[in-house]
Amino acid sequence: MGLLDGLKKKNEDKQAEIQKNEEDYISLIRVYIQAFVAETFGISNINQMPDLRAFKVACKVPTQNGKLGLGERIEARKMLMTNYGLSEDFFKTINRSITKNCKNLQQVNSFFVVFQGFVQDFVQLLTTHLGWKLQMPKYFDGMIRKVVVDGVKDLMEKNDWDKLDAAQTAARLRENVNRLGYTQSWMVEFIYPFIMIAKGATTVKQ
Repeated sequence: MGLLDGLKKKNEDKQAEIQKNEEDYISLIRVYIQAFVAETFGISNINQMPDLRAFKVACKVPTQNGKLGLGERIEARKMLMTNYGLSEDFFKTINRSITKNCKNLQQVNSFFVVFQGFVQDFVQLLTTHLGWKLQMPKYFDGMIRKVVVDGVKDLMEKNDWDKLDAAQTAARLRENVNRLGYTQSWMVEFIYPFIMIAKGATTVKQ
């Protein structure tokens, strides 16, 4: 293997690791959501919660007080707070959102669909909108955070989009944000670790 081939493989390995870390971060948030839902609605069939099941097996989290979701929620929250700097208010907002939108089990699946749509639209639109501004190295974390704050504000308030698809995505995003009850500050707290992970960070301070 030549030098260029070696560098190419090293870069590919690094990108694969970053992608895995991004997926792990989003998956941990889904685990927290699924754990809260399981605990709230008394769900005992873990096969209904695929991310929660994988997390429970991988991290060997015991079931607390015979109730699925309690121990898993606590463990997921601890990992998210320790590794990504998420606050107590971040989780309180998620809890309120679930309580507001899920009055019964039938509404839980709809909530998961809306949340997944929110994540996809948010990540895609913000990274596209900010573009070159996100090319700063990770050690400029303060400047990156300011860029993210301004970008989130644009996504929620800007009306003069250059492209129709961006305007449509922004409208759909705002509708989902309103339904989920998220604030701009919550959105910043959610997306900032994802942005820093994409720059190679393994732990994030808010």
